Amino acid sequence: MVEAAGCLFIQHSFALTGYSYKYKYFSGLGGKLAPDETPEHAAFRETLEELFEIKPPPPSLIEDCITQFSKNPYHIKDKYYFKILSFDDYTLLAQLLEKHAVSSILYASIPPNFIRLMMERKTDVIAAEIGELKVIRYGLPNQNVDINFINDCKIAEIIVAHIRAYTRKLFPGTK
Repeated sequence: MVEAAGCLFIQHSFALTGYSYKYKYFSGLGGKLAPDETPEHAAFRETLEELFEIKPPPPSLIEDCITQFSKNPYHIKDKYYFKILSFDDYTLLAQLLEKHAVSSILYASIPPNFIRLMMERKTDVIAAEIGELKVIRYGLPNQNVDINFINDCKIAEIIVAHIRAYTRKLFPGTK
């Protein structure tokens, strides 16, 4: 039975991490399921709460996220569900936030792309659950990064590689 969930942003051996004030290290985005919540719903709710400090995110926004990223792969490991998103998927997420007119205390406006997500974040907001965002190369030793998160990144990379290989086999010429 899944107890926690989150979204894992990875691309080309790099991953997005957030600094947890509670645990004093960098890790992925996610947290515990609420009662009667599906793992996928919790993954997006937790990601929106931690990336943007939106509490609670509008249910219609979460449903739109579930629909938008329904074809993205996921994995369950040790009672933890993670949805795999690319850095490029962040742009689609930002568009959904704009569509729902959501604002954040951590940004002057919702960053339209992944680079601005990293660069424009206010890290001095005391109420924020996650402080600094950092991109790590998860194949290299990383100090102050949760080892379980690094292992999840490696699993996600394998899943994405298998999906790409299978897609190329079914549809030659696909990238």
